[in-house]
Amino acid sequence: MINPAPTERLGELPLLAAVALSEAIDSATGAYRLARLKWPNDLLVEGAKLSGILLEAEALGPGRTAVVIGFGVNCATHPDESIYPCTDLGVLGYRVSPDEMFRHLSESLPRLLAVWAQPDGFAQIRSKWLERAAHLRKQITIRNGEDALTGQFVDLDESGHLILKLDNGSLRTIFAGDVFI
Repeated sequence: MINPAPTERLGELPLLAAVALSEAIDSATGAYRLARLKWPNDLLVEGAKLSGILLEAEALGPGRTAVVIGFGVNCATHPDESIYPCTDLGVLGYRVSPDEMFRHLSESLPRLLAVWAQPDGFAQIRSKWLERAAHLRKQITIRNGEDALTGQFVDLDESGHLILKLDNGSLRTIFAGDVFI
């Protein structure tokens, strides 16, 4: 995508991509909300990682930015060794080829990008993401490099940043990090 949005809105794209992929997985499998979303954009089934998403942005010059979204879905196999438990659609009883998954994703992603482009579009995406949130209202630890912070995942702010309620009752906005239970 070239110039998908103003630079300050690009941080919303990981959540949009996660919603698009989760809807594509539902469509491909015939399941209803099979995957839950781990902030910001991993998909989990019963706590095991089914897929991940990577976004890269590159400034092309004054006022021009390109964004590439990479989707990885464990359709038939999954890694045996990982820092997270992993799963795949085949183990879960669904036979979905990569081509079929791509077809479903190529339907959901443009549809959600069109929603996102509307004036109130990210609010709709944020709502869809929260409906599928894996750890909402649960105690989590956020790790960012050597730093770790533990609290209750209470919400996403209007830009998609995670809001963590600390033990002392204060709220902390998290802009980046890995979520652990």
